[in-house]
Amino acid sequence: MERIQVLLVDDDPLVRHALRFFVDGAVDLCVVGEAGDGEAAVSLARELGPDVILMDQQVR
Repeated sequence: MERIQVLLVDDDPLVRHALRFFVDGAVDLCVVGEAGDGEAAVSLARELGPDVILMDQQVR
C-alpha cells in the first residue's frame, strides 16, 4: 500500500512534534518533511512534492 506523504508546517516545534506523532501513527500516512515558516514550506514542497501540506494559518 502506498502511503500518503505529508509535509508539516507550523512555527511551533512542539506543535510539529505532536502532529508528527499522530500522522506517523496512521498506517496510510507518513511525514516527509517539516517546516517552521512559509518560506521553508514552499521550498520543501517544491523539493519533496508531498501529497498533502498540513499547516496553520495566521490572520493578521
